[in-house]
Amino acid sequence: FAAATIAIPLLMSYLMDDRVPEKETAWQSFRETLLGSEAVDRLVVVNDQFVGIYLRSNPSVISHWFSVSSATEFEQRLQEAYSLKDIPPSQWHTVKYHEQAEPEGILRFIPTLGYMAILLLAVEMYMRQRRMGG
Repeated sequence: FAAATIAIPLLMSYLMDDRVPEKETAWQSFRETLLGSEAVDRLVVVNDQFVGIYLRSNPSVISHWFSVSSATEFEQRLQEAYSLKDIPPSQWHTVKYHEQAEPEGILRFIPTLGYMAILLLAVEMYMRQRRMGG
């Protein structure tokens, strides 16, 4: 029972995980082809590590992505690119920020949860023996 309690949510999380983007691109490629384009729905900075590009044709799924060294650095480059391409603020893309738990972080706790399940099982067995004996 304890193993299923741990395994089922992890499996569901893995299967429903949409953070793995479809297509990696470079900042330069994004700047030249998509920056200022009406095809872009929004940009999402995830964990200060990468920027997901959502297109209007399918706004629920990351279409492209590129790595960034930080959100601050990305914001500066984005402002410079808008200025260089003379894109008015009314055409700037919506930028959102998202912190997402890494699966590796969750997986670190599996051994601890296993030990807790074994301890709870041992306590339950002890309590049953005690009730039967006394």
